[in-house]
Amino acid sequence: MLGIEDFWIWSAYLLCILSTLVCVVYGALMWNKGTEPAPSPEDVAWAKEEEKIDEEL
Repeated sequence: MLGIEDFWIWSAYLLCILSTLVCVVYGALMWNKGTEPAPSPEDVAWAKEEEKIDEEL
């Protein structure tokens, strides 16, 4: 088939295609997931205080 008769060559091609598909699926699933944790309540309170101070200036 396609001039390639060796099993190992076919398996190498197949593994390359399968690994590409796995990488694409993984990338699609993890597309917009950030690595930063959600802000703590203290951080939210600090940000609100900063906004209040900036508005007063």
